Amino acid sequence: MQFWKTLAAAFTLAMFSTPGSAAIDGVKATGNVRYVSGGVGEAERRELESAAGAFDLKVQLASASGAFLANTTVRVFDQSGQQLLATRTRGPLLLLDLPTGRYRIEAEHHGHKQGAWVKVDESEGIKPLTLSWAQ
Repeated sequence: MQFWKTLAAAFTLAMFSTPGSAAIDGVKATGNVRYVSGGVGEAERRELESAAGAFDLKVQLASASGAFLANTTVRVFDQSGQQLLATRTRGPLLLLDLPTGRYRIEAEHHGHKQGAWVKVDESEGIKPLTLSWAQ
């Protein structure tokens, strides 16, 4: 039994860290989408930035003045319109690991929506996306 627990722990660690990137707490998975949000405070923002290499898309949420936003609802849709993820962010950064494809990212903050189409290619590295709201 201990062998299987050890194997499961090693598999989990391998899935959530890649060479050259730090392992990070709070990574969640829904279907084939891995994600983590946060970035409140310098230390947490640095931690997420150091782990960003294990993800395909970095979404930054901010007001038009540049102030970071948290507690934002973000939805990810595939090209056919199927919702793959709905989450509420814990900070201004959301890192997403998605299969190669085209996605619609929609975010809502205090009743105001923003969105963008993004193309993810796993071989291209992390792609930045900033969504901002006039306040």
